[in-house]
Amino acid sequence: MLNIVKTKHIAKEFKGKTVFENIDLEIYEGERLALFGVNGAGKTTLLQILTGQLEPDRGTVERGIPLEQWGYMTQTSEELMHLTALDAAGRESGELWQIKRRLKELEQAMATGEVGPELLEEYGLRLEQYETQRRF
Repeated sequence: MLNIVKTKHIAKEFKGKTVFENIDLEIYEGERLALFGVNGAGKTTLLQILTGQLEPDRGTVERGIPLEQWGYMTQTSEELMHLTALDAAGRESGELWQIKRRLKELEQAMATGEVGPELLEEYGLRLEQYETQRRF
């Protein structure tokens, strides 16, 4: 299984205050991650380090895939404020979201009885694309 990101003993400080230290983390393809903590615990800072927006003060970060292939949605984005959470997340995930949305459209068409060979062929193709690209 592909190691997406691995950290060794990472630490971060701001203005002389330690936000976190000695973080060892490995995330593999197909895994999901949930970060819990009180405000100011360093959750966002850790994500910014994982996504290359910040560098750790100590330790190392190894990424198994280039950052250009990562999908990441910031906590606040003026451009996404008018969207639902689902649409905002989809917009950030690009092509995969478009494929999934088209699959839903095709499923709705099939549910109404509009099942022709072209529709079935497109559905099979889109489903294969979705399963190939899906990494979570």
